[in-house]
Amino acid sequence: MPEIKTELLFKLTLEVPPILVLGETPYGNRRIAQVVGGSFEGPKLKGRVLNREKINKSIDGLYFICFQCKKICHNLDEGWMEEAGTLNNYCGTCAKAKGIRSSAA
Repeated sequence: MPEIKTELLFKLTLEVPPILVLGETPYGNRRIAQVVGGSFEGPKLKGRVLNREKINKSIDGLYFICFQCKKICHNLDEGWMEEAGTLNNYCGTCAKAKGIRSSAA
């Protein structure tokens, strides 16, 4: 079998407040860990993990990677559309080609 070659993609650091313990259920002890932010950094990729519920609406746009064309986009320049069923992010051009009409921002 040929050797599998791997390389570091990025280091992920997450901000997680204290875990909420729900307790015992018929399916075992249940807990909830909420991610409220963080960052990732590697040789070719660097960015922030945003808290989706608490994004400051006064910031001057957001950068994202389009799911389709893999381009790094800015929502104020290329547009930002989110596919409802998958929550995948698309630039305006790719969203139009796929027929996606609901905006994420």
